[in-house]
Amino acid sequence: MIKMIKITMLTIIAVTMALTLILTTKPSNHELHDAQPATGPAFLDRKTGGAKRVSRFLQEKEKNPRAADHCHKDNDIGQCVNLAYDKRHCGACNHRCMPGGYCIYGMCDYA
Repeated sequence: MIKMIKITMLTIIAVTMALTLILTTKPSNHELHDAQPATGPAFLDRKTGGAKRVSRFLQEKEKNPRAADHCHKDNDIGQCVNLAYDKRHCGACNHRCMPGGYCIYGMCDYA
């Protein structure tokens, strides 16, 4: 009798796990997408609306708009600078190292 209960419980658990995997996986639409002709850019084909599924374990948060921007554009070269190694922007914008100094990990080092 106990053996029959164990087999029944294992069967119920296995079926529950299989249903969970089937219902949570996203079906691929590669066949449907390849058959349709391209009418424009891919971002125009996306449908807006619908709730975005978020995992509890890897919950996504919106970025803070007031967060520090560590990639400042340099007016001379028009590219982002590395605040850890750039001699003219060592650790902060427009913080220059003294002559003979090197910027290492955002701190001026003098040899």
